[in-house]
Amino acid sequence: MSVDQAVSDIKDFDNFTPEEYLNEYYHSVFSENDKLLRFFSRAAHTINKGATLLEYGGGPTIYQLVSFAPKVESIHFTDYLHENILAVQDWIKEEAHAHNWTPFVEIAIEYETGRKPSAEEVKERENLVRKQLHDFGHVDALDPAQDTVPHTTYDMVSVNFVAESISTTEEQWNRSLDSILAYVKNGGQLCMTAIRGAEYWVSGGKQFPAFSVDVDMIRAELSKRGFKIEMIEEIDAEVTDPKHPQYEGYDGMIFVLAIKN
Repeated sequence: MSVDQAVSDIKDFDNFTPEEYLNEYYHSVFSENDKLLRFFSRAAHTINKGATLLEYGGGPTIYQLVSFAPKVESIHFTDYLHENILAVQDWIKEEAHAHNWTPFVEIAIEYETGRKPSAEEVKERENLVRKQLHDFGHVDALDPAQDTVPHTTYDMVSVNFVAESISTTEEQWNRSLDSILAYVKNGGQLCMTAIRGAEYWVSGGKQFPAFSVDVDMIRAELSKRGFKIEMIEEIDAEVTDPKHPQYEGYDGMIFVLAIKN
């Protein structure tokens, strides 16, 4: 496959479905998800009460917003694919076929409070996330002129597995970063996660191209753009051997919290 074909495939996502993606990565709270929830609970402690939050390229997921919801004024949710937004809206409407995020909500609250939450607390948090999610819009990090985002800047931008997962070259990755970071207001925060060392990522048995990044690259590019790192961590993927049948194209994850100076 040529680079141009790979970019076309990844931009069009012709072979992507929310259901396959959720089944691939979020069928349960396995180790990587557990560490993500722990990171988000820590990041939420740094947010000022009443902040505005943009979820940039949220996909069909809401787990990343559970710990933020009690702190923010609103969550504006965006993605490139309308199908992903519909999947989130189905969860908001509590449709029978919607993905079950309750186990993720339980663990997020447990990391926030240090104790197992009651069923009532879990339901209350789910309802809060549903209430906070609104102003759904379209974003395209490689063509931001197509974005439909309510505000020009936000107190916090949350972006998870986006820039490196829609790029195949360093130029595209940097262009995507520029598009995303433009939404962070001066003095605002960036909460970003990325897959590390990725040549591709998998969904439904299909490979989608990616650009390989590491901690040093992310640190350097954020610094160039005037961001000060508050937290940066990395973990190994559950499967790191490319020859393993369950290898999913990346060797780890990077978690970043940064402030725009």
